[in-house]
Amino acid sequence: MNLEREALSGLARQPRLWWLSLFGYAGLAALIYGWFWIPDERVWQVVFSGVAAVAVVAAVVWVEGSILSRLVGARVCWWRVLAWLAVAALFVALTAFLAGCGERFSIWLASLLTMTIRKPISPHGVGWVFSTLWTLVLVGGAALLVPFATRGFAEAWRVCRKLAWWLDAVVVLVAGFYLPWKLVHWSPEIGGLITQTASMVVRFALAWAMVVTAWLLLHSLATLHARAEP
Repeated sequence: MNLEREALSGLARQPRLWWLSLFGYAGLAALIYGWFWIPDERVWQVVFSGVAAVAVVAAVVWVEGSILSRLVGARVCWWRVLAWLAVAALFVALTAFLAGCGERFSIWLASLLTMTIRKPISPHGVGWVFSTLWTLVLVGGAALLVPFATRGFAEAWRVCRKLAWWLDAVVVLVAGFYLPWKLVHWSPEIGGLITQTASMVVRFALAWAMVVTAWLLLHSLATLHARAEP
């Protein structure tokens, strides 16, 4: 528990970094979301969309690199951050694509089981199999990617070979990403429209704070595991 306690205390000693991350990542999310709304019906709009895309990528690299450099207490290589973000974006796209395959996978698995055991199997009855596999890919990929954000390949790979890192990563990912997701989708039936709107704002803000804290904690733990003895 020493590394975990050190990571938590390290974040507690950097409140400005936490606030910077909270609003910095929110600003990046708004920029990316706004870019998707740029029309492309005219030539100048296509050109503007391309320029805006470059600006958004530069902003993402600058914010992420600045946060990571303050978190690990050392300067980071901007090109490494750019390459890591590109790989992370591909991973997000892959998981999003896999999420869209859930229904087809469930139908295929149900048909295979029906032919194998000669008993009708509903796709809804085996849907949990795909959900479990998708969760394993998501958690495993995130845990594998994080150490490479600020460390060299050999150092990051050494972290990935530690069982303690995987245990820390799973706990942080579940507590910092799954619980906020459940909180956002929780719809308590309380009061009228104003009360429900206030509840939604509070739940979204709390969920976002939990996600940002978990993200910072993951990077902090990866740095501490890299510095620890093998």
